[in-house]
Amino acid sequence: MIGIIVPLLQEAAVFNANKNAAKQPVQISKNLLLFVSGVGETNAVNAVNILAPKVTHLISWGTAAGLSELLKPGDLLLPDLILDKNEKRYPTDKIFNEQLINSLPNEVFFELGLLCESADILTSKEDKKALYLKSDAVACDMESATIARLALQKGIPFNAIRVITDDYKTNIPKSVYLSINKKGEFSTFKFLKNIVFNPSEIGQVNQLAKNFTKAKKTMRLLKEILLSF
Repeated sequence: MIGIIVPLLQEAAVFNANKNAAKQPVQISKNLLLFVSGVGETNAVNAVNILAPKVTHLISWGTAAGLSELLKPGDLLLPDLILDKNEKRYPTDKIFNEQLINSLPNEVFFELGLLCESADILTSKEDKKALYLKSDAVACDMESATIARLALQKGIPFNAIRVITDDYKTNIPKSVYLSINKKGEFSTFKFLKNIVFNPSEIGQVNQLAKNFTKAKKTMRLLKEILLSF
């Protein structure tokens, strides 16, 4: 059984997940359990601890911020290594990556580079450049390193499947990142309230939405591959 940990319900929507999938395992096929964890390290720990007794493989699924010019919105990162905030590296399962790559359609551009941990959402292109220069990673997220560390401790094979939404030159609008609530969930109510008070960000929000649409297209293709495993 494969356990798929997804930070946001919006990222899990390609699996037709609804609010009932939040904070608990939901079986979506004979071999797949989905867990919508919420954003960040604490939520990732909770997800692994709940899923670990039920699965033989763990996947960190969702979006990532691009740090390298190589990656554009909609591109796929299948990292061979995960770098945490303490500069410790965790390998991913090579056989699973190869199996997934062999199943990818030609239209999906992918990289096998380094994915690093960010303790917070990187809101500016300056923050992304600084992390890139420090880590030499091609992308970052907030959960994969924690999941990788705990998977190693528990002896469970691990992989990350992350699709780029905001690339290295994209700033994240305040109305978006301030809409993540204390549970690590994206609040549509908070977002609508924030955008009303930040109307100048509408253009940035629209661009980010277009990027996310590209990411979802790639994630839908990946979902079909996983369902066939």
